[in-house]
Amino acid sequence: MNKNKYQTDKKAFDTLQTELQHAFSASESSYIELSADDIIFRNQTPADDP
Repeated sequence: MNKNKYQTDKKAFDTLQTELQHAFSASESSYIELSADDIIFRNQTPADDP
């Protein structure tokens, strides 16, 4: 039982670690400056996801 929990926790940790490494690997030049109003507007606009 503990082994299964360890494996589940390790998988979740590894997934999170991979996502964070990807998120923080972007170069500084790829970032754009946004104001609070920009964020609020973006979050109120429906996504164009298929």
